[in-house]
Amino acid sequence: MADKKHLKLLNKGVEAWNEWRKNYPEIKPNLRGANLSKKNLALADFSNADIRNTNFTGANLRGAKFRGAKAGLGSQWRILLVVVSWLLALISGFFSGAVGHIVSQIALSPRFEVELLGWISLMVVIIFFFATFCRGIISALEAVAVVFAYIFASFFAGVGGFEVLAYAFAGVFGLVGPLVGVYAFALVKAYDGAYALAFAFAGVGVCVGSAVNLVFAAAGAIMTLLCADIAWQALEGNEKYALIGNITIAFVAIGGTSFRGADLTDADFKKASLKSTDLRRTNLTRTCWRDTHFGSISFWQVYKTIICTKN
Repeated sequence: MADKKHLKLLNKGVEAWNEWRKNYPEIKPNLRGANLSKKNLALADFSNADIRNTNFTGANLRGAKFRGAKAGLGSQWRILLVVVSWLLALISGFFSGAVGHIVSQIALSPRFEVELLGWISLMVVIIFFFATFCRGIISALEAVAVVFAYIFASFFAGVGGFEVLAYAFAGVFGLVGPLVGVYAFALVKAYDGAYALAFAFAGVGVCVGSAVNLVFAAAGAIMTLLCADIAWQALEGNEKYALIGNITIAFVAIGGTSFRGADLTDADFKKASLKSTDLRRTNLTRTCWRDTHFGSISFWQVYKTIICTKN
């Protein structure tokens, strides 16, 4: 929580605030969780301040100083974000493992219906990853949608009801696992912490689920690596995976510092820490980023803003 004395000083106006900062430069202001949306804070000195979870949405911050400031998530939201990432990884492991189990039935079951499930599950996964790497996540979903359209067209053309249920069942298991896995890794990278642990967690989740035999355990590990690669690229600015990046930003921004829609013209973020910071639709004209420590989410947004401005 923010220090009430510090908030009271800031509410007196920027001049009074800057005078206090000048007289007591050793004090690090605590504005954690404060609501400063739409306020006129132009030229305010927030150097070395704790602004985690602070709301600057729509504020006028022209020429403001954030040197050495610490932005990002509050402690409770950081824990929640890691927990959500792990849960998503386990869910992904369950669905991906189910695919491995279904596909294994191709060789183990003489029944045509079960064999059909296995081949369709495998086909959906292959189409998803191939289309994702070639054309992006949107194109992959479109390709899978075509597969489902063909399935239902076949049904209406006279294919029996069980086969359609088999197709739908296989398609859901084949698609949900990779999608959830990609998002789980995107959240981990967005937080910039617990990489190795979350990676191992996801890998175990996938491999245990598909440990019917060593072949499908290896397939699960490969799927984990592919999901991680897509998520990493999504938050490095790869346009093919922009959908994943946008969804991740929207989720992480809920608990982080928000500059959304603020005017940061000539603002100074030298040596500031901007993990999990919402910079969507901000004015970043001549903003100073010298030695700024970006989290993946913040870097991605600044990169997008600069590219859009140039174009």
